Amino acid sequence: MQHRPQGPVQPETQAHRKLRIEHEKQEPIREFKKKTREAALVRFWQKHRGRRFGTVIRYDCRKKLADAWPRVKGRIKDEDDMEPPQVVPGMNR
Repeated sequence: MQHRPQGPVQPETQAHRKLRIEHEKQEPIREFKKKTREAALVRFWQKHRGRRFGTVIRYDCRKKLADAWPRVKGRIKDEDDMEPPQVVPGMNR
């Protein structure tokens, strides 16, 4: 429901007419934008539900090979780079 002023009806000025016409043109555009946004949000949430946020192992053979590599403090090391850990007296870990 629109607010209508009380009192005598004044003729519509050209500026008011332009504003009214612009507003009437914008209504279908607003409705279209609203529908396209809703559709985009539905697509977004469908994709979001389908995502896998955990670790995905695509090639089991690569995982087995990587697990077999020698590691020092979690880092992969070459066989010739590996040195025995040095023990420092007085240091407790």
